[in-house]
Amino acid sequence: KFSQVYELLIEKPMLLLEHAAIWDMLLAVCDFFVNHPYPKCYIRELGIEGVDTKFIEKHRQLIDMCLSRIVVPVDSSVSSLSDYGFEKKYGLKYPQTMVHFRILDSKLYINGLEDMSLPLETFNRVNIPCKRVFIVENKITMLSFPPLSDSIVIFGHGYRIGMFKEIRWLDQMEIIYWGDIDIDGFAILSQLRRYFSHAVSIFMDDVTFEQYYHLGVDEPTQKTFKVLEFLNKDEYSAYQKLLQDGKNSYRIEQERIPFNKVLAYLENM
Repeated sequence: KFSQVYELLIEKPMLLLEHAAIWDMLLAVCDFFVNHPYPKCYIRELGIEGVDTKFIEKHRQLIDMCLSRIVVPVDSSVSSLSDYGFEKKYGLKYPQTMVHFRILDSKLYINGLEDMSLPLETFNRVNIPCKRVFIVENKITMLSFPPLSDSIVIFGHGYRIGMFKEIRWLDQMEIIYWGDIDIDGFAILSQLRRYFSHAVSIFMDDVTFEQYYHLGVDEPTQKTFKVLEFLNKDEYSAYQKLLQDGKNSYRIEQERIPFNKVLAYLENM
């Protein structure tokens, strides 16, 4: 039925021999996607006769080899099927990353709620009318933030900070990032600034490094040096000091900074 799949089997005849018992099911999946492109539902909801969710999850690599030849992917840039790559590629729904945040100004509470976790797409639609957004990499720090007018605080996602690049209402916000003083913390800050050039940092500068150096720790895993384009002069100076004397694995965690210093800083903003 699908000449493109036939061509695949000519190129890779062992596929047919190795998976002969399930080819009817594989073709049933292909037939479904040809007739229902970009179904916009979860795999669990696909009503394919004789094919269950586990079958598709188990054989998604093989299904992708066939489907990529007979349908146009909704996202052809997907290079890996991990992290819901199959779902993204073929227009299926998948569990969204949750954004955990707190609204720090009672005037902005949503139906009386100030502490929430929302799917990323939902968070994108909320468009909270604040002026200032803090992003921090420690959950207890996020939960401990004091009341602040016109502000929210978001629990960051480390190197998944790129998920926020689609939240374009953040373009209009003052964005303040606070991560650990270590190789990863500065790399995440630089990545964030790639999407939001106006983002600033707190407690990630030369002064903080010198003041709290004695509270830092060595990690057992040596970190890889990264060339970072988007650090300012003070941040880059602190970053460079991490690399001196083989200190690639040294870090000053944000929870090492005395919280009374944090509160004093926030009160003066």
